[in-house]
Formats: sequence, structure tokens, C-alpha cells
Amino acid sequence: MPQQQPMISPAVAMAEQEIEAMSDLFNRLGRICHEKCIVGEYHEPTLTKGESVCTDRCVSKFFDVSYKVGKLLEARRNA
Repeated sequence: MPQQQPMISPAVAMAEQEIEAMSDLFNRLGRICHEKCIVGEYHEPTLTKGESVCTDRCVSKFFDVSYKVGKLLEARRNA
């Protein structure tokens, strides 16, 4: 006899979906900015000034573009 899955409330399901989306966003952001800004070989235990500046800019641009795309999609949905 198969076990019944417990019912998940809509609020819990939505929270799980948001956590998954944030995790995906964080992973993509880390991968993209790491590939762009961090040299393949690590020579120092901390980021160099150039790597740090590049990473800051990359993260800023990523969120700026994400915000603009979100606003564009919202405007299209409401049109």
C-alpha cells in the first residue's frame, strides 16, 4: 500500500519555491561572476583588488538587469 504524501499548504509551497528560486539566482550569480572575474589559478587567499572590483560590478550589473527585466515583464503582463 503506497504511503500518502502529507498535504503541503500553499504558503509552504510558495516559500519552498521562493527558496529554490533564490538558491538558483545565487548559484548562477556566483558562477557567472566567478568565471568572469576570478583567474583560474589562486595565488592569494583573498581576492585581489581587481577581482574584488570586477565582482562588485558583476553583481551590481546582474541585479540591475534582473530588476529591469522584471519591470519589463510586469509591464507586459499588465498591458
